[in-house]
Amino acid sequence: MNEHAKRWITGLIGTPLVIGFVLYSSNLLFALLIILLIQLSIKEFNRLVFTPEQYREKMVVVFFSLLLSVVIITENFILISLALQLIVFLSFIFFLLTIREGEIHLERLGKMVLGVFYLPFSLSFLVCLRTLPQGIKWVFLVLVIIFCGDTVAFYVGKLWGKHKLIPIVSPNKTVEGAIGYIIGCFLGGLVFYEITFQELSFSHLTILCIAGAILGQLGDLCESALKRAAGVKNAGSLFPGHGGILDRIDSLIFFVPFVFYYHYFFIDK
Repeated sequence: MNEHAKRWITGLIGTPLVIGFVLYSSNLLFALLIILLIQLSIKEFNRLVFTPEQYREKMVVVFFSLLLSVVIITENFILISLALQLIVFLSFIFFLLTIREGEIHLERLGKMVLGVFYLPFSLSFLVCLRTLPQGIKWVFLVLVIIFCGDTVAFYVGKLWGKHKLIPIVSPNKTVEGAIGYIIGCFLGGLVFYEITFQELSFSHLTILCIAGAILGQLGDLCESALKRAAGVKNAGSLFPGHGGILDRIDSLIFFVPFVFYYHYFFIDK
């Protein structure tokens, strides 16, 4: 079976599961499943950036990412700021206690801190979004905008892509695919708006689609840079035709917190 067929089969199986998961799970179950998703993505991240011998660093990232995920979904500013301070402080302490002669490399510390902040701090806001008024619609709006952008970009790039976007980071991404991503974000957002979310003003929708088109592609490119540095094509192999979890959610990483904060500052008034 070719990769294209695997991609479609995975999508046809996975889409109803995601819809059911967002629609029917309780807030607690939704939070637990998002935390599980984060931990699985952390496992892929650790495999990309750490060597097999750096198991202690991997465990630090796992523990602190779990702590940060749980604290963020409380939406308690004091707890969140305390967790951030503790994570930075304790990461430094761990770094100091594990330094070996001639091996004072800040890269190791940077990878640990990046792992904690890169995924848990962003993806935990999916739980916060779902607890908003009409939160289920907000979660679906985010998913529709991003996944429609991804899908259209993939096919536009395959069919008409000629001009490389940033070949040193991702040799397969093209300018034409990036334009397709923008079109896909707007098409997905407009369809969802017309079907079920017309209480959201059109100006807000437009801003969110623009943000999704920009931040979604930046998230994708940043994850591509991680894979490029690690010398691998995919972060994992959990989803046939799609790669790993990181390959599926990379476009959400920067967009999810943006939508939450946009709602807080401009809509929740």
